[in-house]
Amino acid sequence: MIRRRSGFTLIELLVVVAIIALLISILLPSLQGAREQGKRAKCLANMKSIAQGSVAYATEDKKELVAPIHQMAVSTLHSQGFTGTVTPQDPAEQYPAPFMAMRLAIPTSFGGRTPQVKIPTSGGGGVTVMMDPEEQPGGSDRWLAKTRPLNKYVMGSNEQSDNKNMEMYRCPADTGYPQHRFMRDCPVEATDIPTYDMLGNSYRINVAGYFWISGSSGVGQFSIGVWGKQLSKLSDTGKVAMYCEPIFYNASRVLGPVQNAPDIVGWHKAVMKDNVAYADGSARSTLAVQMIDWPAQLLAQMNVATDNPWYYYLRRGDTWRTDTYPTPGSRIVMRNAAGAIVTPGIPPGNMNKWPYSGHNTID
Repeated sequence: MIRRRSGFTLIELLVVVAIIALLISILLPSLQGAREQGKRAKCLANMKSIAQGSVAYATEDKKELVAPIHQMAVSTLHSQGFTGTVTPQDPAEQYPAPFMAMRLAIPTSFGGRTPQVKIPTSGGGGVTVMMDPEEQPGGSDRWLAKTRPLNKYVMGSNEQSDNKNMEMYRCPADTGYPQHRFMRDCPVEATDIPTYDMLGNSYRINVAGYFWISGSSGVGQFSIGVWGKQLSKLSDTGKVAMYCEPIFYNASRVLGPVQNAPDIVGWHKAVMKDNVAYADGSARSTLAVQMIDWPAQLLAQMNVATDNPWYYYLRRGDTWRTDTYPTPGSRIVMRNAAGAIVTPGIPPGNMNKWPYSGHNTID
């Protein structure tokens, strides 16, 4: 008597494979969603730690600065080593490579690691000045992790900060600036490079305001954002953006009415929505398009009209704002290599008007 071995038929195997494929197709989006949610949660935890560290820093800083200012931000030396040409993402804008120091380096240099990747420029070159000179020819010790003020405060010693784990400053979803014409702080050559690798930090200070330019160097800054402000003078700190992911910061600067909002996808796969840390030490996912209209009477009190350059910087939604009105602005002076102040004065006729009236001078 011959016994037949029991087994699956080809049809049965195909049915099982089809069922497995169906289950995978159902579960995969959920797994991807959970992975993205985990990255978002880790990023928010990072930003909350940075924000709380900055609030603690302000309570001990003699100037009570809520956002630490790197030594290069108050020196005209900041543009040294930023050479070459760049291609702006917005065809309407043109800026020399040294301007990258103010667009990319200064806002991220409050903390973080020493950059590991050069900032690329046209023609295949790249800026290496922010990198460790012992590892990269052309590097400088002026931008290293040990020079970044929040590192020293959080870690207790800047001498060891280059060797410390800097994961607090890295968003796990950091894929760099996307290619989009509204990403005005990044040249085309540098898109899609993680900012943590290129700048040492995934996050940037809210530096709403303007820079004075002389040739290819910055010679002064005036801030109406949290940068350069004293913590005790800020109002409604739970709405004042202190640190932003760069996509949110760029998007909030270019927005007009909600219906005209650009379609920009942030690191966390959401349209016009990224993580923001606030001046009260909190952090939350924030939608950039929730813009509110400014009452005409309030604008008149501020000496700001819709055709005034200051109007460009008054950005706020129902739950967030990048300006710090009614807190006065901050004039952040700069010094040249000889130590002389080179910051231009306040524009004539504005000393008694917001944001100049009662402004802080940070030297």
